[in-house]
Amino acid sequence: MQRILYNRKFWLPVIVLLISLISIFLYRNIGTIASNWFDTLKITIGVIGLVTTLFNYWKKFNLFVTKIWIILTNSTAIWNVSSNFEGEFDKENFKRAINEIRKGNQVSDYFEVSETMVKLTVNGLNYNFEYVDIENDEGTGVIGKVYCNIVDFNSSYDYSIKAFGENIIPYFSIIEKNLRPDVTTFNFKIKFRGKNPFIRLITKNVDLKTISSLWYSIQETTTAGKRNIKITDKSIECTTSNITDFQNSSINFISLVGE
Repeated sequence: MQRILYNRKFWLPVIVLLISLISIFLYRNIGTIASNWFDTLKITIGVIGLVTTLFNYWKKFNLFVTKIWIILTNSTAIWNVSSNFEGEFDKENFKRAINEIRKGNQVSDYFEVSETMVKLTVNGLNYNFEYVDIENDEGTGVIGKVYCNIVDFNSSYDYSIKAFGENIIPYFSIIEKNLRPDVTTFNFKIKFRGKNPFIRLITKNVDLKTISSLWYSIQETTTAGKRNIKITDKSIECTTSNITDFQNSSINFISLVGE
């Protein structure tokens, strides 16, 4: 049900149906409307004023309209997803984690670039994994670090919900479970083809056509960890330190119900 609500194929017929019903009503009552044109004008101005006020001052209505606008005007967006794992593990732990991922039926392609770098495909998503040795904070020894990223995949909003829930979060969880890292970082970035529609949620009384460049950042500490949100005129990005918060944040931004 959730995927349907974020699908253009659902909203376009709904909007066409509403327009058709309004057109039929106007056609059948054109005589009454014409003979009472002044009252009709007053009602029309009142309705427009009410909708404008709701949009400007009621956040939930603003989010709803913005959500529909994004779905209709951005059938697809470009996504970049990454995660970093750092802790007391080595190359062998990394290999075991990759082998655990490969057991899944959804893995279609696998290519071992080297002992510490692999590429694989999960339901059309191209994963890149790399293991490196780094010096610990005290400078007294070496610890492991794993980089994982999915670069520039095009996805519709309805499919994004499925992709995160079935093809991204579970595999990041496998890596985390096998490596047991001390430090984790999860990041996703949405790049829009036009101007970032989220801009209207952080700007007031500004003509969006006059905005040529914008950069906005929020840092939060949640019960699950730290969260950093960056919004520009072309993209929105979120970085978290906890996989549960990463999952919640990604779905929230996709569905525009963000906390």
